[in-house]
Amino acid sequence: MTTLRTPLRRFLTSSTRLSTPSYGRLGHFDRTLLTRSLASVATQDTYLGRVHNDQKPLVEGEPSGPKIVTSSLPGPRTKAGLQHLDKIQDTRAATMMTDLEKSIGNYVVDLDGNTYLDVYCQISSLPLGYNSKALIDAASSPEMIQVIVNRPALGVQPHGKWAKTLEDAFLSVAPKGLTQVFTAMCGTCSNETAYKYPLEKHQAENEKEEKRCLEEVEKRMKNAKSPVAALIVEPIQSEGGDNHASPRFFQGLRDLTKKHDILMIVDEVQTGVGPTGRFWAHEAWNLTTPPDIVTFSKKFQAAGWFHGPELRPDSSYRNFNTWLGDPVRAVQAKTIIQEIKNKNLVQNVVETGDYLKKELLSIEAKYPKFISAVRGEGTFLAFNLPSPEQRDSFVTRLRSFGVNAGGCGPQSVRLRPMLVFQKKHADIFLDAVDRTLDELSV
Repeated sequence: MTTLRTPLRRFLTSSTRLSTPSYGRLGHFDRTLLTRSLASVATQDTYLGRVHNDQKPLVEGEPSGPKIVTSSLPGPRTKAGLQHLDKIQDTRAATMMTDLEKSIGNYVVDLDGNTYLDVYCQISSLPLGYNSKALIDAASSPEMIQVIVNRPALGVQPHGKWAKTLEDAFLSVAPKGLTQVFTAMCGTCSNETAYKYPLEKHQAENEKEEKRCLEEVEKRMKNAKSPVAALIVEPIQSEGGDNHASPRFFQGLRDLTKKHDILMIVDEVQTGVGPTGRFWAHEAWNLTTPPDIVTFSKKFQAAGWFHGPELRPDSSYRNFNTWLGDPVRAVQAKTIIQEIKNKNLVQNVVETGDYLKKELLSIEAKYPKFISAVRGEGTFLAFNLPSPEQRDSFVTRLRSFGVNAGGCGPQSVRLRPMLVFQKKHADIFLDAVDRTLDELSV
């Protein structure tokens, strides 16, 4: 695994989500380049990839590529829609308004009819793409209708099919050693509920830094004013800038938590359900004993956490709320798991990710002044721009070529595509990156 030098605080503190920059925040120079980019793309009916156009599609009915039809971004309908919404809700983080009915597969359509290849994926939350036929069929099933119109309070009156739904949706893919599941409402809920329970390139430098971090962790455990109940860590610190550590580091963390009788919670809200090329990212660590708790959300379209039987509460209302999860989302999760297995989507992530990372490294070599630190596993990838301002300009210009991407950390661009993202989609993204960097280098 390629690692980057990462201070301990990056693993132990959360970061504010970084939204994609808006057109309105660009300077005059960037506006000029964006307008020029739009002029070159707006008249194109399709955006051809490099070499993989004959690849069998995982999603039927997708467009052949992005299509920008407005002369500026955002377009007039999107601007009007955001202005209307802003009267009743804060829209400062919004980058577009989507036409969900017209969006399909890996492509999102805005209110003006612009079609984008979406590698941001509703902040890494759509595993099967927009308007998945499997999920649409599930939405009209009797099982779904019953839990929509009769939403049960699952803690006190679970319905008769709930156990089977949990088995099919969650336990069939539970992390090794964890046989229990607690369902919640969102990724944040998953982590906050769990709290209630008590890189080859710089290998030598990274090993030294990780050793220092582990020593600091143990120091904090020993010197804490009150006993430490649990340690929570992401396999890849996502919002903070896609920061990585080696399996050895996480093995060391697990050893420390066992030594000091502290629970180890792995936050797989963003990394879980396949985007790293494994169903669970922490599988790459080869732990001798599994983590105590694994939280999940996003691509599962449901939320909660897995744990072992020893962590069941000692009283019935110890960990409780009215809904205890959402049976509608559980039916969705069951359908998603079936599609992942039937279409071998995790393997698709491995193959697409290997290709995408290799090509990004080539682009990094071509534009070393602009792109650095290409990193990640599967399609869960990221790279850096020289500054926050250049990163923001880069992401905005990508949109002018019909690609919707997002940022993380101070200066990183992150890729969070669907599991149905294929090499032909990677080609479109890579071409857009090339064109954007050509403009930057002028």
